[in-house]
Amino acid sequence: MGGSFAFSQNDYHFFLGSDELSGIDIYGINQTPDHVFWITTNKGLFSFDGYKFQNYSHPEQKSSSLFNPTINYKGEIFFNNFSGQIFTIGDGQLKLVHTVPDSLLGAYVNFDFLPDNQLIISSRKCYRLVENQISVIENVRSYSGAIVQLGRLSSGNLIINYSGDSVAIVDEQGYEIRNRQIELEGVLHYFMAGNKMYASEPGEAKIFEIDSIEHDVQIKIILDADEPGRIYASEGNLWLASNRFGIKNYDLRNVADSERIMFPNYFISYLFQDDEDNILLGTFGNGIIVIPGSHMQLIKWPEDVRFSRIATNGAGGLYLGSTNGHVFEWRDGDYTILSGSSKKLIEILEFFPENNHLVTDLNSFDILDVKAGKHINASLGSVKDVVSLGPSNYAIGTHSHVARISVDPIKTRKIFSVGRTSSLEYNSEAKELIVATIQGLVRIDSLDRQFTIGFRDNNFLVNDLVHHKGKMLVATQKFGVLAVENDSLVRFLDKKNGLISDNVWQVQSLNDTLYISSEQGFQIFDPDLANLTLLGESDGLISKKVRDFQVDTDYIWFLNQTGLQRLSKKFLKDQKDWNPKIQEVLVTINDRRVSEVSFTVPFEENEIKFEIMAPSLARMADLSYVYRLNEGSWNENPYELNSVVYRALTFGDHTFQTQLKYKGQIIDEKSIEFRVEAPFYFTWWFIGGAILVFVVGSYAIYQVRLKAQSIRSNQLAELNASKLTALQSQMNPHFIFNALNSIQEYIMLNERKLAGKYLGKFADLMRIYLQFSQAKFITIDDEITALKLFLELEKLRFEDTLKYQLIVDEKISLEKKIPAMLIQPYVENALLHGLLHKEFNKILKISFETNDAEGNLICLIEDNGIGRKRSLEINRSRNPNHQSFATSATKQRLSLINKDLKREIGEETVDLYDEDGSAIGTKVKLTIPTS
Repeated sequence: MGGSFAFSQNDYHFFLGSDELSGIDIYGINQTPDHVFWITTNKGLFSFDGYKFQNYSHPEQKSSSLFNPTINYKGEIFFNNFSGQIFTIGDGQLKLVHTVPDSLLGAYVNFDFLPDNQLIISSRKCYRLVENQISVIENVRSYSGAIVQLGRLSSGNLIINYSGDSVAIVDEQGYEIRNRQIELEGVLHYFMAGNKMYASEPGEAKIFEIDSIEHDVQIKIILDADEPGRIYASEGNLWLASNRFGIKNYDLRNVADSERIMFPNYFISYLFQDDEDNILLGTFGNGIIVIPGSHMQLIKWPEDVRFSRIATNGAGGLYLGSTNGHVFEWRDGDYTILSGSSKKLIEILEFFPENNHLVTDLNSFDILDVKAGKHINASLGSVKDVVSLGPSNYAIGTHSHVARISVDPIKTRKIFSVGRTSSLEYNSEAKELIVATIQGLVRIDSLDRQFTIGFRDNNFLVNDLVHHKGKMLVATQKFGVLAVENDSLVRFLDKKNGLISDNVWQVQSLNDTLYISSEQGFQIFDPDLANLTLLGESDGLISKKVRDFQVDTDYIWFLNQTGLQRLSKKFLKDQKDWNPKIQEVLVTINDRRVSEVSFTVPFEENEIKFEIMAPSLARMADLSYVYRLNEGSWNENPYELNSVVYRALTFGDHTFQTQLKYKGQIIDEKSIEFRVEAPFYFTWWFIGGAILVFVVGSYAIYQVRLKAQSIRSNQLAELNASKLTALQSQMNPHFIFNALNSIQEYIMLNERKLAGKYLGKFADLMRIYLQFSQAKFITIDDEITALKLFLELEKLRFEDTLKYQLIVDEKISLEKKIPAMLIQPYVENALLHGLLHKEFNKILKISFETNDAEGNLICLIEDNGIGRKRSLEINRSRNPNHQSFATSATKQRLSLINKDLKREIGEETVDLYDEDGSAIGTKVKLTIPTS
């Protein structure tokens, strides 16, 4: 009993342009040599450079829909619309190349190129376009007013339908007629798949294989599907896109039995295979479905068959054990059932080529001699593992013991009784058997002596054993891969030196290469344990959790929960040789593209963007970029974040370095050197000019300051003179005489205490005056203290006819400073000119207030004297040339002080009158800035 399994495309896929192409109908996809994808749609042309989409249009474009992205032999890409316009891309813009004349224009337009880049256009007629000259190819048959498709042969020549039973082969010189084996009503759509040409009729479901075009065109039907659609080809596969939804995939080696429906919920409008063997499926409204190219093949088997174990025979054949007890032999797509069902899950399936024995646990212990077709069976309990000890000799591990077995006839000898055995491995060089049990590892030599293999942690579980390059390796659940050395276990491979997981499920060795499946995926290490290959979903692996795998000369076979796959080892070599490169680093300075490898940046345009271009659809999940500026720290970005922006760099030389990492390994790097110009104020001419300006300016400033110093010196001299004048005024003879006379009177009246008291106050006042005459500023408290002493002494002079009030606002900070010797002259002026000539009830009021808004001190000096006018009349009656010395000196000093202050002292004098207009006193208001 037998049948066939077929290969089909992988299930893993992802969507490209889900947002950018949402709601847009895709008509065609192609890729130029610079790895840029060009997508024709009902909304015009789009490009995708591996990172972002861009839309193009032309002002003379008669229809927004574009079709047939076609590349000539120079690598230039062209497009057309149904209006007969043919466009290309030049200088980043859509350019109109040719418009089909109305006389040659049909319902459809197609075109292609010959190797010399002659443009062949087919519509109502087929013609050449050479240097804008049209040359019609006569007698080429049209179909419904249009020639549907031009087929490009491997030679570069074009094949076109000529008549119902013949085709035209068009080359640079002309065309030749070839007879066609069968008459077809429709015009064939020709396409290449591998080295063969295929064809289909538009709107039909037949696919034809063309065997020869050298003499007559030999055509045979290889598929007659149950519904029509659009036919596409990729490496090793044919595709039929339904006119409804979904696409059917066929293996070219077995088209009839390999149909597989994919993406039934999407309308597939186009198929393209790119330079990485990715399959790109254009859709209506859902962007592009990408199936990464991997050469990972999925083996399709009947739905009721599930496999549990696999084994290879080393010659391209495969043995498969199922979950219901069947054992299959598979070769070149055909399978044979080797054993009937026992309804038992097959857990042991090993092939030993030196004996041609296939060993299973179908009935405890079963051996099938595949060469002789002979079955050997023994009931040995629950067998957990088996290894070959040489011709027709085996060792088995069971749930309770380890035994040696010889075959034909079967003889069994127990050599080790222990708990459950998990794995066995035989070292043929040392003739030693390594046994993994739930208690640990044991080494059994050729004399069946047993030696315990120690480990620092007794609580470890072994999943597999393998002999690799003279070492016995142990796959564990917690410690990665260990190695046996001198009956001890030492570290060999773990997460610290390359493993993606320390829970290793299975390990195999072939030709010094190590193959490892773990909880997190599948890895391959070369003989030096370097250049590891990590296989995952981007490589087409259905699941990272591999249930079983086998390695032979040509393939790696993977069994997981959802299917059986195989991967060509040639692909692994090609993948290793395929070295992703940084295609280029685009540099933009303030939105201006720079093409030089090294460049100079003006200081004022100091915004630089680097775009690292290493486009890859298949490997974008495994690529990343590291970069740095100068000798700074390295930064890492994922594939999609490929741009780096620097702003406001310091002037001088800089180096931008970037490296491309693939699956964690650095595989390419580039450096760009550039220079940021110094700002103008660091140029020699600016520095020279600045020095000149500095020298001239310094001299000018020196002169100005010298003049200002002279003026200041004069002002200071005047101020000192005014201070001396003020001091003289404060210490005038009348005041001193009156004060001393009053003190003398107290002495004569024997009022010694009062005399002493006032004499002390007189001495204090003189000391304060002399002290303040040297100070520029004094505190408000000092000024008030001096005023109190002065008024107490003046009260003696006025013989108790003077009453005074000194009022200080509590909000005033007495520690603030005001100009020295400022207020007393105004108080003395009030006494001398206002109150002295009044007979009785002489009242003087001095108050200090604060201005919160500006922080000034307000001093109010108010007397109820005879007023300024009457005082002036009295003084002039005594001396017609009288001028108030104290008043003029005070005003002069105030002017000098104001020149040295940021805010000037304000003075306001108000004459007070009663309702009858008689003078009743004078009020002086001083507004004094404080510090």
